[in-house]
Amino acid sequence: MADNLNFSNDGIIVRPGIMPAKGPEKTLLVSGIGRGGTSLVASVLFHAGVFMGEYLAEAVYEDQEFIAAFNGKHRDALTRLIAARNASHRSWGFKYPGIHVALEYRDVSLFRNPHLIIIFRDPVAVAERTALAEYRKPLVTMRESLDALRSIMAFVENTTAPAMLVSYEKALIKPGVFIDSLANFCGVPLDDSARQALLGAVQPEPKAYVQRARRQYGGMVEVIVDQVLHGWCLEAGTLSPVDLELFVGNTKLLDFKASDFRKDLLSAQFGNGNHGFSVDLRQFHLNPDQRLDICVAGREFVVPGSGKMLPSIIGHSRRA
Repeated sequence: MADNLNFSNDGIIVRPGIMPAKGPEKTLLVSGIGRGGTSLVASVLFHAGVFMGEYLAEAVYEDQEFIAAFNGKHRDALTRLIAARNASHRSWGFKYPGIHVALEYRDVSLFRNPHLIIIFRDPVAVAERTALAEYRKPLVTMRESLDALRSIMAFVENTTAPAMLVSYEKALIKPGVFIDSLANFCGVPLDDSARQALLGAVQPEPKAYVQRARRQYGGMVEVIVDQVLHGWCLEAGTLSPVDLELFVGNTKLLDFKASDFRKDLLSAQFGNGNHGFSVDLRQFHLNPDQRLDICVAGREFVVPGSGKMLPSIIGHSRRA
């Protein structure tokens, strides 16, 4: 009798919904913790023909309309968007890492026949990827990843919708099993050629994803004129001012923002030009042999041009 038992570990747990669904329509909610493998699931569904959004962020398959609705905290906008998708598509989906932060578990009922697809990845790998992408300390991101895993699991347990829990690592090891299980759970028909094509979408961290998922900063510590330090810093993809920290040696002296308008930055097409900074150093009574560093607040990104002694950056012309 024991010989007939299946001890194969496919890394997939399926929980049926409490109430049986009426009709074939489904809304596929793809989530997990940030940088935990959600793009893999969204990519497979997208290439399988599931509508995942009209305005998708390149390589990460994030629906910009749903991101705006969630971030804006406007329930009316969310319900209108859901109604429009229901009218246009029999089944559709979207990807949103950390859905437990954007939605109350009760709000899952806003969606027509919701099906949760939650992917789980080795938390050490998640922490390391987050640290690399966000310029942060891995032990800090590790603690945050573990907290997020507990929170999203509590979210799933509080819902009554069908749920599919997927191991990212097992999906890479057994892509065929992953694709078949996902297609079956989502009600997506696949012929042999479509299934074979999807196998190519199952790959670990494609280069385009790594480049797209990492924060991109630009800037320069430029010059000191009359004991005022000038420079600029911006984050690609946002016009919000970057929070910065001034260090002398290992001592933080000041928190400030790169928010000053500079015509040369605008002419060079650096955002909207509101990314400059000027710091009056006279208040700190610095010695000439002290080293200056400008860092992005809370991250391990040092603005280029930092790390110099005071005399080396005094009196040079300012350049964007």
